[in-house]
Amino acid sequence: MRELDNGSKQWTFRGRSTGEFKFGRAGTGTDQIGMLFEVLDGEWAGRKSVWYGTLGSSDAIALAREAIEACSGKPLEKWTDVFGAATPRGNHLYLEELKKSEVTLVFEQRPDDDRPRLCFINRVGVFMKDELDARGVKGLLSRLDRESPSDRPARGSRSAAQDDVPPEAYR
Repeated sequence: MRELDNGSKQWTFRGRSTGEFKFGRAGTGTDQIGMLFEVLDGEWAGRKSVWYGTLGSSDAIALAREAIEACSGKPLEKWTDVFGAATPRGNHLYLEELKKSEVTLVFEQRPDDDRPRLCFINRVGVFMKDELDARGVKGLLSRLDRESPSDRPARGSRSAAQDDVPPEAYR
């Protein structure tokens, strides 16, 4: 748990979608999706919580899409293609595809909240906006080799620039 500047508390855990979800409307009338998640680690392991993604603006839809893509591990091309395959399960809809990837669940409890709420669903892993292919990586590494001086000081030794700094500056 970490304390935020605004007095809120925040917890981060590994998690996974249970595959259960519903579409509906919030009290404000805004369309939304609700997805059920299970916490996989920490003191909340085994706990289930619902995440609600609003679908009322292009920015909100983009955030919901990112959460769904994090769960399925692949791009959401068309909502109808993905969610049209859902099957009823109790009073929810169920989609096995939503259970594919582990995600990071971020819970937050604001000072005026009575309990923590699941606020963010994030991908696990390293992601780049424009990832280099094998050829691009090879070219980058070659460039780094050319631009990096091979006669640099040994690790832990001080450079000439550091020698100009008085010793008390390091205390």
